[in-house]
Amino acid sequence: MAPDADAPLINHEINVREILADGSNVWRTKAKTDTNGQVTFSLDGLGSGKRYVLQAKSSRANKTRQSAVIDTAGQ
Repeated sequence: MAPDADAPLINHEINVREILADGSNVWRTKAKTDTNGQVTFSLDGLGSGKRYVLQAKSSRANKTRQSAVIDTAGQ
């Protein structure tokens, strides 16, 4: 049975990578999602010029998926 696309990803590891000025990126931290599939990070310099992406392994395919660039704080 295939995973439910709308189900929260519980206890799923999320990695944070900072995008550097030269376009390369470097790993900064990781955390696991909670029972609601949510995770919270405190990222140094967010909103002050630093940019980040989130990465996680797909639960359907064994591939790493990446978020859009994050450059401001949000929910």
